Amino acid sequence: MDIKKTAQNVIRNLPHNLGSLLAKGMSLIPGEIPKTVYLELRGDYPVFAPKSMLPIPIPLPGQRKTETLEELKSQLEAVAKVAAVEEVIILERGFSGGFSSAFAVRQMLEILSATKTVSFYADSFNNLTLYLASACTRVVTLSEGQLMTVGLAGRVLFQANTFKKIGIEVEFERRAEYKNAVNALTETKLTDSHREALTSVLTSINSHWLETIAAGRKLELGAVQNAINAAPLLAHEALEHGLLTEIAFEDELTLNAKPMLEVVRFAPAPALIWADTGGVALIGIEGGIADGESKNNPLPIPIFGGKSAGGYSVARAIRAAAQDQTIKAIVLYVDSPGGSALASEIIWREVTRAKTQKPVIAVMGDVAASGGYYVACAATRILASPATITGSIGVFNLHLNNASLWEKLGFSTETIKMSENSDYFSPDRALTQSERDNVSKSVQHIYDTFKTRVANGRNLTQEATEAVAKGRIWTGLQALEHGLVDQIGTIFDGLRVAKQLARLPENALVKVMTPPAKYIAPTDLAAMTQVLETRIWAVLPEKLEIR
Repeated sequence: MDIKKTAQNVIRNLPHNLGSLLAKGMSLIPGEIPKTVYLELRGDYPVFAPKSMLPIPIPLPGQRKTETLEELKSQLEAVAKVAAVEEVIILERGFSGGFSSAFAVRQMLEILSATKTVSFYADSFNNLTLYLASACTRVVTLSEGQLMTVGLAGRVLFQANTFKKIGIEVEFERRAEYKNAVNALTETKLTDSHREALTSVLTSINSHWLETIAAGRKLELGAVQNAINAAPLLAHEALEHGLLTEIAFEDELTLNAKPMLEVVRFAPAPALIWADTGGVALIGIEGGIADGESKNNPLPIPIFGGKSAGGYSVARAIRAAAQDQTIKAIVLYVDSPGGSALASEIIWREVTRAKTQKPVIAVMGDVAASGGYYVACAATRILASPATITGSIGVFNLHLNNASLWEKLGFSTETIKMSENSDYFSPDRALTQSERDNVSKSVQHIYDTFKTRVANGRNLTQEATEAVAKGRIWTGLQALEHGLVDQIGTIFDGLRVAKQLARLPENALVKVMTPPAKYIAPTDLAAMTQVLETRIWAVLPEKLEIR
């Protein structure tokens, strides 16, 4: 008997086994199991729990604990195993997740509805909450509730005239015609290619949304479309259209219900794990892809706020997972609009190296476009949600010439150069023709490299890759049709695929290996500037309003 290996197994499985023993102990406490339970659905349900800025993981004053998708799934799976529970009531309390988390939550509710009566209550419904509710047995609101399910729309704010008025000239180079992110700065309305791409993506998401609601409510597709066209709807109108099953106050619905957490303890505890079966590494790539290390500004500051995935940080995490003999597969959760081509290439390299040792599965969140697709394209298997915005296989370069602005403000500049191109990055003048030629050469090189990475990773010809590239964005469903992803699924589907490919049991442990992100203080101007540059140079797809 290898004592050292046995000790390692005990330590590795200790958190799981302690949780299992605690669950067994809780189930022994006497108590009556209620027939009806309720769960409050609130927040955005991220894949990863947010890190605390404090040295100990406690919420700040006034801050609620953020529940993750995994925690929600565990509760719903537990209550499904308690035979005495007949009905589960979902109380919508401000679901703020995107389409990918809504897709995952809806899948959970649909599975639960197969064995329990699942009721969904909301004071009012928007596009996504109706999408969630359509998986349930009963859909309820109060008499004064409304369905604000007015459908999907895409909106672009054009700033070309603003830049012109203040004296900033925008020069750009892009590959290719569908790389439309730059249009917001250079155009005053949709170009033909921009309109075509947005209309195509919206049509795809809208079709999935309508078909899913229709199937869930057992209505004809045309009937659902007519109801949406008539929205906003009063409660009694929504009832007539079949989108609701009944009208009732919340207290009438939950009269004899108990909180779900009072019932979860009666579910069978997870089995103890002693064997060294190996596990799966879960690594997050969230936010703009930036050079250097990952950073996070948790304060809600426009443009500057949020996460960035540093090329060095992510590559280091993938390399560590690849070298860890206890890790048998790697799952990358990608929720990124792109960013630095250099950082994307560094991450891509580690993905290709890791794939030679063990399966690497990429799972896409709300967006995995441009650099977000670049880092995923070499994975063994790629999954996306139906409405994931992906693709955007293209490149652009921006140069902002502030000369007119400085003149309007009364500034003047003078530069002393030590070489021909010393002021190459100067914002005080337009690019020269030779500089434009250099930019064009660089953009073309990056575009060609990007396409080669995609072609090799997805086993496509250069011609087939060019057909789906050109900077065009696709939904997850469209990407599946074009061979850019392998299947539609959630993060849980991705973990299951990883375990299957690695020949691991279903209960194999998942180890989160997302690299830590350095917090940015609002006074750290250098770090804030770097984040701003990441946002500007990220190849961002259009944001679609789906609420």
